[in-house]
Amino acid sequence: MKLTFLPAITIIALLLLSMGGVAAVNASGPTHQIPAPSCAGTIVLNVSYHVINDEDSGFVGYWALDHYAKNIQVWQTGAGSYCAFITYDGGWHTFSGALSPQNGVTESRDAAGNMNGFLEFTFTATSATQLSGHLPTKNYGGTSSDILLGTYGAGQTGPTKVFSWTSIYFTGFGNEVDTNWGFFYYMGNTLAWTNAASGSSGDIAV
Repeated sequence: MKLTFLPAITIIALLLLSMGGVAAVNASGPTHQIPAPSCAGTIVLNVSYHVINDEDSGFVGYWALDHYAKNIQVWQTGAGSYCAFITYDGGWHTFSGALSPQNGVTESRDAAGNMNGFLEFTFTATSATQLSGHLPTKNYGGTSSDILLGTYGAGQTGPTKVFSWTSIYFTGFGNEVDTNWGFFYYMGNTLAWTNAASGSSGDIAV
C-alpha cells in the first residue's frame, strides 16, 4: 500500500490472495535503497505484519493489488509529540484493462513485479500503547473488480478493511505532517515507476 499524493499510500515473495478471481502471484527482484529514519526520541511502537489485497492508488485511479511486509516504528519526541517511520516491502499485481498509475494507459495484460517504499511523518496524540512484535496478516479487502472500474470517479472504493494502527495504539491522534516518503515499483530488474515526495516519474504500462 502505497501513498500517492493524491495522498493514498506497500517481504519479497509474499502470496497475493486476490479476492477478484485472479490467480495468486509472487513477486521477487530488486528493491530501492530506503533512507534511515530521521526520527529521534523514545521508541514506543515497533510492530510488523503482512498485508494482502491493498489497492494501490495512482494519479488516475486504483491500478493494482499490493502485498507486502509492513514495519511501523514510532518514537515519542516530546510531550504528546511523535514521529513515525513505516517501511513496505513486497509486490504489485495489475490487470488487463486497468489504467496505469502515472499516465492512465490501459494495461494490455496482467502483470506483476516487486515494490518497496517508506513513509515518515510526525503527529500528536494524548497517549500511546507501547508494543513490540509481529502481528497477524491483515487482508485489506481490495479486489480486481474494483480496480477494473478504472478511475476514482467511476465508483472505485479502494481497500475496505485497512488496519488503523493510529487509532488502535494511540488516543487523540491528529496533526499528521508527512515529512518524507517514496514508493518504488519494478518491472523485472528495471525501476519502472517512482512516486515520492521529490516527484513522480516513469509508469507501469504493459
